[in-house]
Amino acid sequence: MEYKSLSLTFWGVLHASLGFGLFELDDAEYQDACFKVYNEWLSELLSYNPSRLIGLGLVSLWDVEHGARESHRFFKRGPKDSMI
Repeated sequence: MEYKSLSLTFWGVLHASLGFGLFELDDAEYQDACFKVYNEWLSELLSYNPSRLIGLGLVSLWDVEHGARESHRFFKRGPKDSMI
């Protein structure tokens, strides 16, 4: 992104379009585990360049209170929004 002493701003929004299929899972525990793994991976990826990368986490709403807690947990680590 840095070219000839010019600082170019690039906003890469990372979202899990392939993750949409995970919302169709019938097993709440399995879905939650898949979302946690994705959110951890995303948080780590965003940590490499938080000023240029924006990510959307995945939140399961089988249990709304648990989903809210999970959202708060991963918002602290980097993702700016979520898909529910």
